[in-house]
Amino acid sequence: MSKMKKGTKKAPNNSVKNQMQYTKNSKIKSNLLQLLENLEQQILRSQAYLIDDNQIREHDQYLRKLKHIKTVATADPRFPYQKLQLTIDNLYRNSPVKPKRITVVIPVYQLINPSEFNPEVYGI
Repeated sequence: MSKMKKGTKKAPNNSVKNQMQYTKNSKIKSNLLQLLENLEQQILRSQAYLIDDNQIREHDQYLRKLKHIKTVATADPRFPYQKLQLTIDNLYRNSPVKPKRITVVIPVYQLINPSEFNPEVYGI
């Protein structure tokens, strides 16, 4: 084991870095959701004062967009592909011989309906 030079810091391991990144991301996500909630409440408060049909439609459109942004912020957009990545990682980790080519079988219905996404991965 080599000695560290004076004044240098030991770099944190990857798990600590990942945990710090996860904590940072969760704080950003919670702040985003709080800001969206506040904005939605302000828009709903002003809804009673709208008299023009165009204003009401525009107002409703803003609310729909906010709900869509909330959905995107809370849902993980790459969830199905994370399953695929984890499967490939496990294939490499658990196999004594590392595959040179990977075949992924994904039926079309699984691409259409993400809740049924369960790819088959084969290493050759």
